[in-house]
Amino acid sequence: MIYCDFDALERAPLERDPFDYIVVPNFLRPERFAEVIADYPEVPGPGSHPPSELKIRGHFAELMEELRGPWFKSAVESKFGIDLTGRPTMYTVRGYVREKDGGIHTDSERKSSPCCSI
Repeated sequence: MIYCDFDALERAPLERDPFDYIVVPNFLRPERFAEVIADYPEVPGPGSHPPSELKIRGHFAELMEELRGPWFKSAVESKFGIDLTGRPTMYTVRGYVREKDGGIHTDSERKSSPCCSI
């Protein structure tokens, strides 16, 4: 099943200030949104949580598999001009948002690399 709009990712402009990033409106296809949200796992609180600590199932699990797959890896490599071969991938699942959340930061070399949060 295709949940992500990889053409939209390809069309999204690569921003380079203050660091390399992209914003992809409707990357999760709007017609798939309701079914993914219906299977969104119960998250124990605010912030980011590793999927291994949550009950991942159904359409949400299928979305995670798509993001772990070769299309997404290839799209990110192409967009950012990087080779991800042999590099680990880290995904997190967001709980609810607090007022203090939302600031983009690169407080370590690891966080300045492309990553994803669902």
